[in-house]
Amino acid sequence: MTINYDTTGFTPNQTSNLVKVRDMLQAEYESWCNNELRTIPQWTKSFLSTYIVLCAVNGLFALTSFINNSLVLIAITKTSALHKPSYMLLFLLAASDLGVGCIVLPLYILKQVLLIQDNYHTSYCSVALFYLAFSFFFTVLSFHAILAISTDRHLAVYLQNRYTVTVTKKRVKIVVFCIIAVTAVALLVFLHLGTRAKPTANAAVAVVLLFYLIIATLNFVRINRVLKKQRMAVRAHPSAISSQSLSRAPNCANTNAVGNKKYTKAMQSMSYVFGAVVLCYTPVMIMWAVNSFMGSDTYIHLGVHITGTIVYANSSVNPILYYWRIPDIREAVGKLLQIRRNRRIDVAASNSRK
Repeated sequence: MTINYDTTGFTPNQTSNLVKVRDMLQAEYESWCNNELRTIPQWTKSFLSTYIVLCAVNGLFALTSFINNSLVLIAITKTSALHKPSYMLLFLLAASDLGVGCIVLPLYILKQVLLIQDNYHTSYCSVALFYLAFSFFFTVLSFHAILAISTDRHLAVYLQNRYTVTVTKKRVKIVVFCIIAVTAVALLVFLHLGTRAKPTANAAVAVVLLFYLIIATLNFVRINRVLKKQRMAVRAHPSAISSQSLSRAPNCANTNAVGNKKYTKAMQSMSYVFGAVVLCYTPVMIMWAVNSFMGSDTYIHLGVHITGTIVYANSSVNPILYYWRIPDIREAVGKLLQIRRNRRIDVAASNSRK
C-alpha cells in the first residue's frame, strides 16, 4: 500500500514536511507488513482446516450480529420512550457490536481467505491493517461503553433524586462524543506502536482493558451492595417506605427509589451484559499476555484466533441478552417487527386485489 496525496496549494516547506511524514508512515507500514509476512508460513499450513472452521463460525456471528444489533438500534431510535441517557449508552454499545458484525468480521474472513488461497503477497497487508485498526477501534469502544454504562448505573444509585437533573441527555451526548474521540486517538497511538513493537502494543492494550474491567466491576459490586441494603431496609421497616417512593426508579422515569423491582431487574440485566463481556474477553486478554511474554508460535497464534472468535461472539450475545432481560427493548423490537409484518401483509393484499 503506497501513501499518496495531492500537494497542490502547499508551500515548498509544507510540501517537504508532508513528504517526510509520508516517508515515515510508509517505512513503518512496510516494516510492519514484512514482519506479518514473515510470520505467516509458521502457522497457516499447520491448522488450515481449523482456520476454515473459524471463518465459517465468524461468518455466522457476523450475520446474527448485523441482524440483531440493527434491530436494537432501529428500535431505540424509533421509540421515544427509549430516548433516555441509559439507553443512549446502550445504543453506543449496540453500535459498536454492529461495527464488529459489519466491518471487523468480514475483514477477518477476507484476511483468512487470502491466506488460504496463498494470495497474501499482493493484498494481505492492506486487509490485515484495516482489520487491525477496526478491530481495535470497536473493541476499545465497547469497553468504553461498558464503563460508561456501569458509571451511569452507579450514579443512578448514589445520586437518587439528583440523577435526572445531573445525568441529562445533552451531557450524555457529550460523553458519547468524547468516548468516540478518545477511542480514535487511542487507535492512532496503537497503530504507531503496533508497527514498531506489536507485542508491547498488545500488552499495553490488555493492561488498559483490564483496568477498565476492574473499574466497571467495582461499580457493579457497589451497586449490588446498595441494592441489597435497600432490600433489607424495606423488609425490616416496610411501613417506613412510602408507596410513592417505591413507584419510582432512576432507569424508568424521573425517579429515585432503588428499591423498585423494575429498576432492580434493569440493574441485574446490565450485570448479565457485563458478565458476558468479562467471559468473552478474558481468554483473549490472557492469550495477549502470553504472546507478549513468551513470543508467538503456532499454538499461541491459534489460541489468539480461537479466543478472538469468542470475543466476536459477544457482539451476537449482547442483543440476545437485551431481548431476554430488558422488557423495553424486547417490546420495542417486537413492535418494530410487527409493523413490518403488517406492511408486508398489506402490500400482498393490495397486489392480490390488482
